[in-house]
Amino acid sequence: MSMTFPTPEFTVQFPEVFTLNKDGKFSVIMLFDKDQAFNDWVAGLAAAQQEAINYGLSKVWGGQPPASTMLPIRDTLQPSPQGKIPATDWGFGDKWQITATAQAAYPPGVYDAQLQKMVDPNRLWGGCICEAELHLFPWANDRGGKGLGFGLNCLVLRKEGERSGGTVVTTPQHLKASPVVAGTPAAAPQMPAPAPAPAQPAAQPQVAPQNAYDPGTPAPSQQPVTPPAWQNQA
Repeated sequence: MSMTFPTPEFTVQFPEVFTLNKDGKFSVIMLFDKDQAFNDWVAGLAAAQQEAINYGLSKVWGGQPPASTMLPIRDTLQPSPQGKIPATDWGFGDKWQITATAQAAYPPGVYDAQLQKMVDPNRLWGGCICEAELHLFPWANDRGGKGLGFGLNCLVLRKEGERSGGTVVTTPQHLKASPVVAGTPAAAPQMPAPAPAPAQPAAQPQVAPQNAYDPGTPAPSQQPVTPPAWQNQA
C-alpha cells in the first residue's frame, strides 16, 4: 500500500504535528473551501480509495467490508456521525473538514515554504495556510468499528495566517518566571589558579590499542529526510 497524494491549500486547525495528541498520535484538522477545485481533487482520489479498500478487505477487515467505505470528509455545517461533534461546535464556518493522523512511530515531516524542515512548533498555529501529502488507510477497532482514514505524511507551511482558536499552545502563555529572591547577590564565580605545567615525560613508542575505534573510519550516516514530492510553489 499506499498511494500518496498532495492536497490543495487548506487552513490548519489544532495542529499537533510536533507532539502527540491525547490519543497518542500526531494529528491536524484541515479546512478546505467548498469550491470546484476541491470537488475535482476528491474525484481524483478514486484510485487511492479503491487501493485502500482492497487492502482493508485482504489485511484488516477479514474479507468483510465496513458499512461505508466513503472518504472521511465532513461538512462542518453538519453534525458528525452519531452527533459526537455538533455542527457549530468549533465555529469553523462553511468548510469541508479532513482530520489526518500519523502513528507515534511515524511522525510527519513539517516543512516551511522553501521545503526546509521545521522544528519549532511556535511557527505553526491554527489559522496558517498549508498543503500536505496524505494517504488513505483502512482501520478497525476492538469495538467493531471500521472504515477508511486519512494518514498524514508531511505538512508544508505556505503562508502564516491570523491565529485562530484552533491552536494547541505548547509554550507558557499565562505562567510567569519565579521572582528572584532578595538577598545577598551570588558571588561571581572565581576562576581557579592555573595548575603548573607537568614535566614532559620521556617519549614513548606509539602502540595502537587492540579493537580501538579508528577515527579515520566514517561513522554510518543517518538516512536523510526526503522532502515532499511536489515542487515548491512561490
